[in-house]
Amino acid sequence: MLMRAGTAITARPSSQKAAMPFLRRRVRRTTTAAPLEARCPETESPMGPGVPRPIGARRGSGCAGASFSDMLRRYNGAASEIEPARSICGQPQHVDNFKRASGSCAKIRKGRPQRDGHRPLPPWEAAMTTINPGLRLVSRGARSIQIGVGPGGTIIDGLQPDDLRFIDALRSGIPDVEVMAAGRALGLPETRVREICANLEGLLFSDGELRTQGFRAERLLPERSALLGLHRAPCQGYMERRERSVVHVTGLGRTGAALALVLASAGVGTLLLEDDRSVTAVDVSPGSFRLADIGLPRSAAVRRHLLALDPRCHAHVLHDGGTGGPDTRCLDLAIVVAHDAVGAGTAARFMSTDRPHLFVLVREQDGTVGPLVLPGETACAECVERHRSAHDPQWLQVCEQLAAEGGPDRERRPPPQLLEDAALSTALAGTAAAQALLFLDAVNQPSTWSSVLTFHRDNARWSREEFAAHPDCGCQLQRQALETISSTASP
Repeated sequence: MLMRAGTAITARPSSQKAAMPFLRRRVRRTTTAAPLEARCPETESPMGPGVPRPIGARRGSGCAGASFSDMLRRYNGAASEIEPARSICGQPQHVDNFKRASGSCAKIRKGRPQRDGHRPLPPWEAAMTTINPGLRLVSRGARSIQIGVGPGGTIIDGLQPDDLRFIDALRSGIPDVEVMAAGRALGLPETRVREICANLEGLLFSDGELRTQGFRAERLLPERSALLGLHRAPCQGYMERRERSVVHVTGLGRTGAALALVLASAGVGTLLLEDDRSVTAVDVSPGSFRLADIGLPRSAAVRRHLLALDPRCHAHVLHDGGTGGPDTRCLDLAIVVAHDAVGAGTAARFMSTDRPHLFVLVREQDGTVGPLVLPGETACAECVERHRSAHDPQWLQVCEQLAAEGGPDRERRPPPQLLEDAALSTALAGTAAAQALLFLDAVNQPSTWSSVLTFHRDNARWSREEFAAHPDCGCQLQRQALETISSTASP
């Protein structure tokens, strides 16, 4: 039973409980907004412009046919440690706790192995089976429930009161080895329990995904819950990947400082902070600096806030130019926050070291996030400016002037045109952090992939513009070298 564009085809359930069929249908997006996931992982045309591809999708022309995961493995060896979810019509199919047996029944997963001496685990350590805690469970009438209220939610019809009580028990959590016993205690035959579990396929998890031990695990509980609801898969691998990630943030004004704090709040384990300028009164805002930070170097002040937020966060101060800290070759991602334009030296610094990097620009009437650059794979910052110079021959010269005026060597007190207002800086920081986390999680391709997102102040809307690699840009040399290596490498 499917629901498409807000309409449903409903089958009338049987009156006999033993023969009551389960009718499961998928909730589809009913708004006109573009979905965040691709509808089809194998083809390009159904996705539409601006729709990111899942990690297993093939790329279009000009991308050498490589997948997003292949590119990430080139820069991040840990990318291969997480098995990406397969996508079927835009909805991921995951390995769940109940695997199919013969027919339509499901075999209940056995409990954890017992400890030494064959002693059973105490109740507080036993693994519990529960419905995905990141999804909402709502009633749709006397015999129908919905799990997940957003796109991809599941509706199950034809339920009896005993069935609903058993599903409610699953929502609260049932020890793995007692699932059948719990069903019998509620008056359900074993076949009925198996049928319910089969219809909840992909929605049943172990409660270990949300178990917390210590302050940090408790603090990251919202992130785990969000990942469970978004990917419909165990989230421990994603959180461990974030913990191992190293992100470099340069330019720690209101936007950069808020961005670094959001990344640490989301579980990023190591942050390299670069900005030697001092905090002034114009930098104070709710998401970045406080009055007590005035006079401190921006990088030192942000580091202090990060350690106050999470003592286990590894925050290191780099001086302008990247000196005085860890080797930047360990970077998973660099984020450059600047005003108006990025200097050629800043972009070349990460292009020469072959490190993925993301640009965030605060401009007069708007702000931009992107492009996300993988050297040799995507359009770089110079490609974007060269495309823009096709309509303005002097644009590259203007960019150089803007980059020099907004660089780290400017005077201690920035001019009014280089200040960051609270609303714009918060919007840019949140969007840039979301793009960075998408890249680090390595599930869906970020929307800044060879693209620029622009936040327009006049009406507070976002727009997206995609750019191809410019044929006259020097980054094409890296692309050619990469293609040569790929074609000559042994399988």
